[in-house]
Amino acid sequence: MSQGPNQLSDEVTVLVFKDNYAARTFQVSLSWINRLGIFLGCLLTLTLVSGFLAIKYYRINLMSISATPTLILSREHSTPPPLLIAPLENATPKVTPNSYQFSAFPDANVGGIPLPTELSFTIQAPKLIWKGKTLLVRFALQYIRNDQDNQQGRIVILARSPESIYAYPDGILSLPGKNTLISPENGEFFSVSRYREVKADFGPLKAQETISSIEIFIFDTAGKILAYQTLTPPSAKKGLEQ
Repeated sequence: MSQGPNQLSDEVTVLVFKDNYAARTFQVSLSWINRLGIFLGCLLTLTLVSGFLAIKYYRINLMSISATPTLILSREHSTPPPLLIAPLENATPKVTPNSYQFSAFPDANVGGIPLPTELSFTIQAPKLIWKGKTLLVRFALQYIRNDQDNQQGRIVILARSPESIYAYPDGILSLPGKNTLISPENGEFFSVSRYREVKADFGPLKAQETISSIEIFIFDTAGKILAYQTLTPPSAKKGLEQ
């Protein structure tokens, strides 16, 4: 009969010699040695990781301390010094340039008014008619060139007195906070190739004497003023004659 292969032993025999004493033997399990090696490896890994984290956080803490200003107070100056406030009469208020200044029109809209002979249209038959306490403003724009073209732009009419101002059409007076009083781009649009009537009503008013003058502004589509005309209502004329 043939014998099967010998089974490997799970133990290690350790033979110890010391001086002239009799030799001693110890048997150690291989599985115990493996477990001991794994334990020592884990312990070494944990030690290395702990050391790395300790060094990292130490450096972070050191950098934060160096970046933070240190306040050193002696016992004699443990109380913060009083805050000094300058007297109000010596304070200089901050003034924003042009904060309370405005003009009637933006700078891009003002300039020299062209001569009537340079225009392609004229303001025809302006009339001011009182209907009760409402002032009717009537005129027309007539295209005078024979080039089969037209003139486009915006119409703005102001009715003024020393105490008040009214504007046509609605929405051309700027809201508070803007540096201009009137927005010509919100005027009534027109395009005239022959004849174009304009009708504006102001009122009803408290009295006819409320309005002392009517001003007609005609702008082109770029916002440049083309024509300007001022009219006096009938009641204001009577007041001036008296």
